[in-house]
Amino acid sequence: MTHTKQTTHRIVEMWGLGFTAEETVRAFREEYSIHIGLATVYRKRHSITAQEIIDEIMRKQLRDIARDDSSDLRMKYRDKLLEKLIPQRIESLSVQKIEQHVKIDATEDEASILSKAVSVLERKRKSQQIH
Repeated sequence: MTHTKQTTHRIVEMWGLGFTAEETVRAFREEYSIHIGLATVYRKRHSITAQEIIDEIMRKQLRDIARDDSSDLRMKYRDKLLEKLIPQRIESLSVQKIEQHVKIDATEDEASILSKAVSVLERKRKSQQIH
């Protein structure tokens, strides 16, 4: 059985809200009278369509962060987003230098915000190394 893009969108949306796969199946049965299986939920969560939906949600979130009038609110959400996008540094006993290059497709405003965020993170990292 094939499902519509709206079904995939709703599955991804429920996933973002913290629904387990079992809860998603139950919600579809109760809310829409549609029977979907666990395998369908897992497959839809990791499909190309789901990735496109997630990319669009991320783009909208970045736009909303860039457009917000409150700089404190912008900084708060930007920091939270960067925490999720940038892997946390792990200290090791041996001295190593690890470089990671990340390519992000973004508009000019989004790229400016991300560039400023990276600068702030670099300053924080350098200040932590001094202490």
